[in-house]
Amino acid sequence: MSWIAVARKDFRDAIRSRMFLALAVVFGLFAVAIGGVYGYFDVFRDAGAANQGLILVSFVATPVSLFVTLTAVIIAHKAVVGERANGSLKILLSLPHTRLDVIIGKIVGRSLVLAVPALLSLVVGVGVGAALIGDLAPLPLLALLGAMVVLIVTYVSLMVGLSSMTSSTSLATAGAVGYFVVFELLWGTIGQVILLVRDYNPLDPPNWYFLYQNVPPGSAFNTILGEVLSVLAEAEQTAEQTGAIGQGYDAAYASPWVAAVILLLWIVVPVAIGYWRFSNADL
Repeated sequence: MSWIAVARKDFRDAIRSRMFLALAVVFGLFAVAIGGVYGYFDVFRDAGAANQGLILVSFVATPVSLFVTLTAVIIAHKAVVGERANGSLKILLSLPHTRLDVIIGKIVGRSLVLAVPALLSLVVGVGVGAALIGDLAPLPLLALLGAMVVLIVTYVSLMVGLSSMTSSTSLATAGAVGYFVVFELLWGTIGQVILLVRDYNPLDPPNWYFLYQNVPPGSAFNTILGEVLSVLAEAEQTAEQTGAIGQGYDAAYASPWVAAVILLLWIVVPVAIGYWRFSNADL
């Protein structure tokens, strides 16, 4: 259980830094702003709809998850290679820690650093919105908090895996930026271009496009969360507003379980490759 010591040290170092405080403040203001906007402005909500609390959770989830994604990339992509570059990794490995302990400890430590302010901010942000609309949905909020933990672990694992693969901070930064640009910013546009080139109607895409859409972890997360919220919805109207999963696709694989498998692969594969590279690296 040596990875626990690594994770504890990583978390303690982070909460002593100004970055952690700044992260908590920014997260808090961001979540409160989104919840407040939904609760205050009628243009963002249907005042007559049922289950406003559940729709509020769905409204807050998307922008906050994108913000979590960007933050995870920033705080985790140098988790291993940064210590390798400044020499502190040799000191860490001189203690009774294996290289696998370092990777797992970094994933747990950086996930906690991000999860604490993110979850607290979500609770406050949804609470502000719920106070304005007079409707709080506890179960959807708990579902969102649980899903957010999974999303954070996914992105932190991806970035720590990338950090373990690379031998310099420049390569790690280039890889993180490249990942974010391709999978988080351009993936949807690339998909639309592919549909047009292959003479498909973008409004009526083929079944394989469901898989394509869910390749980025953020998209897979939204698919799973949307399905969970749909199940929790009590009224059909609310279920439609939270988003029906796989709608328009006639294939057995157009289900949230496929998105869950994709999300699991994003957690496991980069870490496995990173560990393989890191375990054979000459430090």
